Amino acid sequence: VGLLPAVRAELAGIAIHFGKSQVTALTLIEGSLSATVVMLLALWLSSTLERRLLDRTIVDLSMRKVAANATRAGLLLVGLLFALSAVGVDLTALSVLGGAVGVGLGFGLQKLASNYVSGFVILLERSLRIGDNVRVDGFEGRITDIKT
Repeated sequence: VGLLPAVRAELAGIAIHFGKSQVTALTLIEGSLSATVVMLLALWLSSTLERRLLDRTIVDLSMRKVAANATRAGLLLVGLLFALSAVGVDLTALSVLGGAVGVGLGFGLQKLASNYVSGFVILLERSLRIGDNVRVDGFEGRITDIKT
């Protein structure tokens, strides 16, 4: 009906200024949509890769889980970078943000980061495998999945 150019112009007119840069409502909507599409595509691609390629090539279930988790994390990171660049975010500014996140992980999120790395270590060491029976403090169970 021809309303799209008028709606886009109105959304571009709504802006919030952050120092020298500005964020418009149109940019936020486009960024949200592109990030959603890219993330869904990355998750779909990683699950397809896991089902078709990793099931055939890697026999050990724990190593298959490590490969699937690493692939998913890598694809999500690349997808996020593509979505940010599609919106117009300057990726060189992310180097400063990456340093700040590193400091934040070092101090505030230390336990979360150590648990994330521990998940990979458990899978790589093969000290616990999917299908093992374990007993901790009188509780007994079978390991069905190990997540990072």
